[in-house]
Amino acid sequence: LTGVIMVLVLFLMCTASTYAIRVSNYDIFWYTHNLFFVFYMLLMVHVSGGVLKYQTNLEEHPPGCFNPNKTVRENVMVPRAFEETFPDYTTEPFPEDLSIPEPFVQNNIMRICSEEPKFQSHFPETWFWISGPLCLYCMERLYRYIRSSKSVTITSVISHPSNVLEV
Repeated sequence: LTGVIMVLVLFLMCTASTYAIRVSNYDIFWYTHNLFFVFYMLLMVHVSGGVLKYQTNLEEHPPGCFNPNKTVRENVMVPRAFEETFPDYTTEPFPEDLSIPEPFVQNNIMRICSEEPKFQSHFPETWFWISGPLCLYCMERLYRYIRSSKSVTITSVISHPSNVLEV
């Protein structure tokens, strides 16, 4: 929901910044661009959802490894027709003289995983990218406020044609 609202706010800001709207009604341009504050707040809420995740157990489950089925061969019932078709198939456990492969052993094609992958959410870092522009904006607003609070002395006013005033 926050992503959809952010897209709508950006759409309003982009359409209001077109030349035609700026010339015809500057107030629309001005007020929609003040929606950036709403956009930033929605962005902070949007990234705190923990959707982006990273894998925490890369040693036990490297990317691309094969995670074998957990069922035990001895407990699986093999149909008689299967045994007749494949006589070399055995339900015996692994032979004593062959060792069970270690995890992470390359078996010609892929690695064998020792456990399921585990994931954890990233810590939101959006504040880092938003804080710079937001601080600049706040400093600029403070500068405007300080300048607007000072008194101004008007020295002359000239009226030009087409209702233009020179102060």
